[in-house]
Amino acid sequence: WEARLKEFERDPVSRKVYEQQMRLLPHLDRSMQEGIAVDQEKVPPAILKYQERVKAGEAMLHAYCGWPMNPRSDDQLKVWLYEVEGMPIQKHPESKQPTTNADAVAVLRQKFYDMPLDPREDENITTAYVLDRIEQGAHPLLEAHVLHAHADHVLGHYLLPLVKE
Repeated sequence: WEARLKEFERDPVSRKVYEQQMRLLPHLDRSMQEGIAVDQEKVPPAILKYQERVKAGEAMLHAYCGWPMNPRSDDQLKVWLYEVEGMPIQKHPESKQPTTNADAVAVLRQKFYDMPLDPREDENITTAYVLDRIEQGAHPLLEAHVLHAHADHVLGHYLLPLVKE
């Protein structure tokens, strides 16, 4: 505390920030104990909507590949993108290994279809949006993967945790 007081003497702005943050602590503590209010009636329809998108993405991937590819398999996606399709291999910036992470897929999407991505795309990745992009020349495999991956992410990280078993 004494070290912090000396710091505050040298930098009065940091003291203001500290005091503001301290006033937030009771509110943060209460919200952590009570949780966040959720409109439970809207959760099941949202789950159904995103489950339909997951299935549509899977169906598009299966149709494009000609067999039931596992859309969650990075290895299968790497084979299709880099070996079958011959796309330039995207490497992870740290491991330098081939990757199909979201950044790599975004780079490939831009290379194979130079149409600006919708800045609100995360909210609007629907089957219709993906089909429209494919119709305009986007790569079907990449677009189907994005539809599936986004819907699967929203389901697993945001919607399904809201449902009590």
